[in-house]
Amino acid sequence: MTARRAVERVRSNGAGIADVANAAVRAEPGGIGTAGARDPLRREVKLLGSLLGQVIAEQSGPDLLDLVERIRRKTIAIRRSEDPDERLRLANELELDLVAVDDPEVGLDRADALIRAFALYFQLANLAEERHRVRTLRRRARTSGRAGIEGSPAWALAELPREEATGPALRAHLERLAISPVLTAHPTEARRRTLLLALHRCAALVERLDDSRLTPEEDAELRRRLREEITILWRTTTLRLAQPTPLDEVRTAMAFFDETLFRAVPLLYRSLDRALDATTAADGRPTGTRPPLVPAFIEWGSWIGGDRDGNPSVTAEITVQALRIQADHVLRGYENVALRLMQAVSPIVPDGQLARPLATRLGRDADDLSDFVRQLDRRFPGEPYRRRLGAMAERLRRTRARLTEQAAPLTGRYESARDLVVEVAELQEALAADGLDRAAYGELQDLRWQVETFGFHLASLEVRQHSEVHAAALADARAGRLDAEHPSAPGVPAAEVLATFRAMAAVQDRFGEPACHRYVISFTRGIGDVLAVLELGALAGSSEVPAGATSGLPPATPALDVVPLLESADALESAGEILRGLFADGAYRRHLIGRGDRQEVMLGYSDSNKESGFLAANWLLYRAQEALVREARAAGVRLTLFHGRGGAIGRGGGPASRAILAQAPGSVDGRLKLTEQGEVIAARYGNAAIALRELQQVTSAVLLASTQAHDEAV
Repeated sequence: MTARRAVERVRSNGAGIADVANAAVRAEPGGIGTAGARDPLRREVKLLGSLLGQVIAEQSGPDLLDLVERIRRKTIAIRRSEDPDERLRLANELELDLVAVDDPEVGLDRADALIRAFALYFQLANLAEERHRVRTLRRRARTSGRAGIEGSPAWALAELPREEATGPALRAHLERLAISPVLTAHPTEARRRTLLLALHRCAALVERLDDSRLTPEEDAELRRRLREEITILWRTTTLRLAQPTPLDEVRTAMAFFDETLFRAVPLLYRSLDRALDATTAADGRPTGTRPPLVPAFIEWGSWIGGDRDGNPSVTAEITVQALRIQADHVLRGYENVALRLMQAVSPIVPDGQLARPLATRLGRDADDLSDFVRQLDRRFPGEPYRRRLGAMAERLRRTRARLTEQAAPLTGRYESARDLVVEVAELQEALAADGLDRAAYGELQDLRWQVETFGFHLASLEVRQHSEVHAAALADARAGRLDAEHPSAPGVPAAEVLATFRAMAAVQDRFGEPACHRYVISFTRGIGDVLAVLELGALAGSSEVPAGATSGLPPATPALDVVPLLESADALESAGEILRGLFADGAYRRHLIGRGDRQEVMLGYSDSNKESGFLAANWLLYRAQEALVREARAAGVRLTLFHGRGGAIGRGGGPASRAILAQAPGSVDGRLKLTEQGEVIAARYGNAAIALRELQQVTSAVLLASTQAHDEAV
């Protein structure tokens, strides 16, 4: 591979070396390692660029740094020059530099290092840009007054029509809220989890450097640590050298839950609850001193480990393992919160004055966790709240061990997330009765919101498969052809399709039904595609299909919510007809009644754009929404539309809040579901403050799009 071909690796996002250097000019005119910063963004880019330059010189020699700077300066000059002859001369000089890199005697190391220098520089520059975005948002929030900045919960409440912003109408809006972002692995995030976490550490150090109160010694130590991180990054492979496995992708997604989303969700609820302080519903008491007015309305979803459409690597066993990984992460999160609260909630209460429910719980703790409780009694005499929180942490540890199939005692575990919510609520009531309202509805309420949002499964894992696979598998199953070596659908034996349904049932039995109950059908063309999934689910429960044929999974039929995905032009044009046909089918209607008369339909933006073009596809999508809403209302079914939007414009991308406000009248009604695809996840949820802002904007848009005034305006 020549240096020019190696340079093409930089262009994976549409940027060449010249584009890279030109962007460097816009971000930091002084260049790597030089002075000239005039504002906070430039100051941070300059700092990061300077440290990177020092690392390059230290690790790879000053010659490489000279080459990087020479290429950068020449491309800057090409961009700035208005003289065609001068531009041509500089371009020829730049070509000579690249030819020198292409010298076979030098090998590819120099070309690779050159690419890494610019690639890492832009990773760091993007980090600084994110920091500046957060800085700008905070400045706007400080100067916006009580109404808040556009897109904030306070702003949304101020924008609601007067008759919908107070009393029962407002409570009805809040109770209807149901927002579900769904993480997908496609298009694949190219960066390794190692790189994402390293950049997160760098961002934390840069943020601390922004503190004007730092002493010179503290400043020097932060810069030393930052240079250490950049040195390690320079010697780290930034891209995966092998295709990630489905479980690799699951673990990458866990970085976002661990670092940002787990904490961002209660902050979202708190910001909306604080915005309600000014309403009559708050009864004059601020958030944190009263039971919250905001229910947990976010439900995270994931296709990572569940989406097998075109990916035979995602098997029934992978789906089960994905849920184990998710459960391990979320339960560790709860355990850490409980331990932190155990250290903080330390009021003394004489045993004779304990609230009866709390005393009862402590007695059960002594029975179930005898040795552990004796340790708590010795550590915290007269401090029942600490003992109770310590026992909850131990129960969570044992529950995590059970759900992830590790060795653990048989007693003292939670059977479901609901059990934990009940215990948190009892502790809140005891604290409030003891005059400790702030302790009851502060961080303990945050924990309750987290459990109500994430459960013991973190995100609801959704299964997706192509309609043609179902048709072939059903034909094979009916004919008794379960031989994995001769599937009718290439690569997808009927036995594996049935194993998927049995895996869903096994997951529901272990983690609860919310962990995995939605089945998305790609390229749905008619009602037969939906009914086929119900028939396959029933077959999975038949003892006539032995466990040996389905990876050892025993017969079981899972609870199912079947989600047709309409993505072709024909399917979108027939959307209303398809839904009407489903509701008219007796078997499906009985199934739907058993699921609470709730129906979800997914709309595909990417394939419809490819087939029909951007404008025509969006008109088809709009008309399809109108038809679906009309049919659902006529049948008395509560409809949720699932928007399969990507990051790029051609995949339905763009600002989510504006897209929500542009939906067809009546199509939102408090409920919204949308995909967060691949590389977009890092952009929206890699930074805690930006993640919170994204969730606030989506929530505000859903509130406004659900008003009668909005529907009339549209």
